[in-house]
Amino acid sequence: MIGRPRALVMLPLVLLLEAIAALSHGAEWRGEWNWTLDYAVGAVILTGPFLAGVAAWGAMRERERRDLNDSTVRGWLVPARVAGGAVVVGLLGWAIGLVAMLVATATVTHGGPFTGWVALAVPCLLACYAAIGAAVGHLLPHRVVVVLVPVVVFALGAFSLGGLGPDVLRIGLTSGTLAGLTWDPLVLAAKAAVLVGVAVVLLATVAARRLWRRRYVAGAVVVAGALLLGGYVVLEQRGTYGFVYSDERASVCAATRPRVCVPPSNRRALEPASKALARAAVPLDKIGVALADTYVSETPGAPARKNDGQFSLGPQANRTSFPDLWAAQELTRFAAPCRAWAGGAPPQAYDASNAIATWVLRQQGHDVPGFRAETDVWLRTASAADQARWILRTFAQLRACELDAIVLPWQSGT
Repeated sequence: MIGRPRALVMLPLVLLLEAIAALSHGAEWRGEWNWTLDYAVGAVILTGPFLAGVAAWGAMRERERRDLNDSTVRGWLVPARVAGGAVVVGLLGWAIGLVAMLVATATVTHGGPFTGWVALAVPCLLACYAAIGAAVGHLLPHRVVVVLVPVVVFALGAFSLGGLGPDVLRIGLTSGTLAGLTWDPLVLAAKAAVLVGVAVVLLATVAARRLWRRRYVAGAVVVAGALLLGGYVVLEQRGTYGFVYSDERASVCAATRPRVCVPPSNRRALEPASKALARAAVPLDKIGVALADTYVSETPGAPARKNDGQFSLGPQANRTSFPDLWAAQELTRFAAPCRAWAGGAPPQAYDASNAIATWVLRQQGHDVPGFRAETDVWLRTASAADQARWILRTFAQLRACELDAIVLPWQSGT
């Protein structure tokens, strides 16, 4: 069993693992509610194996007292009670970690939906990890085996995305923003069914050693089998990817020139991104370039309107600063939502947008090299009037999605 003294020792270790998982993203804390939930759930990838090891150790110690345990009416429940104790400690530590993460999100500029039901995956994950540990510790009561339990189950969870283990032990720790996405309830329900089914089967297998309790074990196995089969069928048909498009759109805007809009989940990035794009627009405005009135952040499942420009916040969507290089590239490349940019855009379109971006950066005072040697030669030798004339014509072609009509200045002699 897991008594109070042992639980008091385990809880700080669980909280430490929670902190390691929370800080593993390696960037500024994001003001994104669903991302916070995703990271909180994902912390189980570390706490789960630890608790599996704790349950294995506890079950092994109880196995050493099997004569005493077997003499009691409910001695067959000992492995399940060991696993249950580990789950309780894990849930307590997870709840404390979740509160800390939510407070961290609330202290910065934040926004986006809060899909709280995803937290229901946590007890299912912990139950599966703890049941694995308790079953192994009971059936193979050797210290070397018990020490290996956390390592093996961590590998199964951590490497599941690479096809090396079951893709049900890892939920969460998504690297990018979740703006425009939400969890697929059917996929998560199927994973939960598999997790609970595995836990019940393992604990029932251990309980089956007590012959007079087999009628209870048989019922548990039937229920677990139904959960496993149902979850497996759903995951085979639907896949294990856990996200679908949400109804979140780029609806939070800054009144800059151009107007910049992001999804509520990326509210923290709005001010720095809009300021960077506004700085990049100044040189283009001076020569009369017709920029889109509004630039919207790319959001999954939400195509941009025809007259809007687009930009990508990138994987670190909620950072608090955006460099001028990023702004110059985003302002010119996606001047309009052309389908060709998704694949099949001619090479000169990329070269042209990069040349304009380099021109913008140099107008801002940045001494940056061109993306091509020809760009440097053109910017050094062509007159300001010729450069402006080519940029006006080419940007208009980018806005009209006439990418095949673009002619580079060193090809045309402009």
